[in-house]
Amino acid sequence: MKQLDNHHALLIGVGYEQKDVYMRHDAKAVYEVLVDENYAGYKPENVKLLIGEDATREKIRGSLDDLARRTNSDSKVLIYYSGHGNGFTRDGVNMYYLELYGYYDYGDDDYNIKPRLDAHEIREHLNKISADRLTFLFDCCHAQGMTKGGELLTTANKLDVNHKWGKSDAVKEENMKSEQMVQLLDDEEGFAIISSCKDHQKSLRHNEHTNSLFTTCLIEALKGENIYNPKDPFVRLTDVVNYLSEEVPKRAQEWKRKQDPFFNLSFDDNFELCKVPRNKIAERLLIEFEKMDIKPAPSKTKRAVKKYFRKSEGVNNVLILAHGFTGEGHETYGKIPYLLMGNEKMNGWDIMPFGINQNIMPAMGKGVWASIENLNRYSENLRSRLANEFNSYDRIAIVAYSLGGLAVQKAILASEPEIRERLSHVILIATPSNGITNDAFKEHWKNQIHDLIKGSSYINNLRSEWDKTFKDNYPFHLKVVAATKDEYVSKESCLDPFGQKYWEMVSGNHHSVVKQETNENDTYRLILDTLTNNPFSRLYTDQEEVNLLLGEYDRIIDELMPDLEKLNEGALEKLIHALEGSGKRKEAIKILKTHKLTQEDSDMLRALGDLYKNRYLNDSHLEDAETAMNCYKRSYEIAKNEKDNEDVYLSAIDLAFLNLLLDNKTDMLAYAEEARDLAEHMRNSLNKLCTMAEAFLLQDDMDKARSYYEKTAALAGIKEKIAIYSNAFTAYSKLSGVDDPADEFILFLKENLLT
Repeated sequence: MKQLDNHHALLIGVGYEQKDVYMRHDAKAVYEVLVDENYAGYKPENVKLLIGEDATREKIRGSLDDLARRTNSDSKVLIYYSGHGNGFTRDGVNMYYLELYGYYDYGDDDYNIKPRLDAHEIREHLNKISADRLTFLFDCCHAQGMTKGGELLTTANKLDVNHKWGKSDAVKEENMKSEQMVQLLDDEEGFAIISSCKDHQKSLRHNEHTNSLFTTCLIEALKGENIYNPKDPFVRLTDVVNYLSEEVPKRAQEWKRKQDPFFNLSFDDNFELCKVPRNKIAERLLIEFEKMDIKPAPSKTKRAVKKYFRKSEGVNNVLILAHGFTGEGHETYGKIPYLLMGNEKMNGWDIMPFGINQNIMPAMGKGVWASIENLNRYSENLRSRLANEFNSYDRIAIVAYSLGGLAVQKAILASEPEIRERLSHVILIATPSNGITNDAFKEHWKNQIHDLIKGSSYINNLRSEWDKTFKDNYPFHLKVVAATKDEYVSKESCLDPFGQKYWEMVSGNHHSVVKQETNENDTYRLILDTLTNNPFSRLYTDQEEVNLLLGEYDRIIDELMPDLEKLNEGALEKLIHALEGSGKRKEAIKILKTHKLTQEDSDMLRALGDLYKNRYLNDSHLEDAETAMNCYKRSYEIAKNEKDNEDVYLSAIDLAFLNLLLDNKTDMLAYAEEARDLAEHMRNSLNKLCTMAEAFLLQDDMDKARSYYEKTAALAGIKEKIAIYSNAFTAYSKLSGVDDPADEFILFLKENLLT
């Protein structure tokens, strides 16, 4: 495998022979990994190491300028710093800097001449570098020494150490925050900044260890410790981020300490930091990789991610449009930001998108939901931005969409009271504040969203802390907004955790409710009227839609249950759907088991079989699978007797799928073939296309399966797509033994069925 010819690095370790020598060891250890052709694979001439007496202001500035000269728009640059960070306030302006070699040669009263490099100066040099991607890693510490009693751990504050600055009135003592340095440096996408710990935490190093905890884990990540049987020859940014976010807190906990790296990631591509080491490449792929002339895939166009819609000098109000976990923040709200900017009522407001780029967690693909880890990262970043980047604004308004609303609530709770007092408005749109309640989605995404289901500890703690903190008495104007046709978030989850005086309902499904293209919609009007303190009334939302949202399932159940035995097939299906939608699956099963229509109707028997099958997929109780099998067989027999070929092939494909789950491959193939043969001669419909796709998948004819899944996706609605994807994913995983989100066919299914 060839080295990464256009990857460059600058590694800085500030330490004296007699003091903080581990900082030199840290930088040198990272250097040795990067230039080792068996590990990272950087060209040695592209990696500059400045440690000890070489870590001076002149040499660091010169090395940064040298990076600017020898890099180009396709380069990848990594900068690492191990040393001390600090700051002060002068004339009301926060100043943050990195301490350089020679800093301790001067007394505290000589701070004006101490060697240092401040954040603004660093950013000035970084802006000269035209590299495609730049990663800055801080391991900034201020040694605390061993604590009383022979403590085994050396702890160090990271950019949060109090210094005495003499008697000057122009400078006051202040508790410095690492995140403030990060926010000052961040101004473009394509720039990833990682620091060793968060505000008010200690950066740890064990006295018996050569390197700090953070750098130890960083080196392991660069060596591919979390890479197993890779299909990708690179260690990418998310590999490093995920490893640091898991390993650093875990090991700190083993030492009965707390340390969480802080990440500020603004990029539009999950770019490569180094090669996967030879010893981590799967044996069967090694020969293939050796033959490859590996060149990094061209990155997407830089600066594709907007940092702001409007930002002006002297403006005291800011609107933050926080998005969820699909797409980019500047696209989520459609034309709404531009419509707001064009309305004179919004003069005096800066408008900015906020959220996590979807490439931070590429395995999520284009799914709707996110993990707790990503939600926590999102909320921590927002909390930091509120305290730093947005600290200059007198009023802050936040509009949050989908899961972004959960992260916003967490960020608000984690913020200092004085920050919350500057919040003027909070609008939560289509947010599952009380957790995921839809059974179908819980089953489909159960491994990804188990912590977000109603009743989970995450949701319970969020609701408890929110109620305890505010007690229905908010320092800001609150509105919670439900979409009338939201297929993901129920009215109960979106609205019920808050008093009815905060409720609003507007027309749209989960995606269209915010992605608006004109001013003729109630979402835009609601945001505008709320921020300008005007009364809002719906103009574009059908009142019947609101009525259905507020009581559709209850109304249907109340209307149909009294006449249960007299219901025809259509009414019974409607009742079962309402029971499922309101979370009453047990009642739905009980009714179908005993209702007279079910006994001799193939459609109703299949519906009952589906309920048992879904319960089996969720709980793995064999008796549910056996009951589902009996329902499908009875449906199949009735359809055969009645010569209803459509019902026959629908029952047959259900039997094929269930036989796969129960490892009856022979029966699976026989039923799949029958279903395919019958469906092939029927009129085109969603049922036919879906059956053909699944049958070809079960028969391992992947080209035809792909073709029919594409045709199916063109006809299916969102709920149908989710059900089809769930069956296809389960069948493919069972047949192939592969459930890797990066698998080519799984990515194909996501792209076609979950967009």
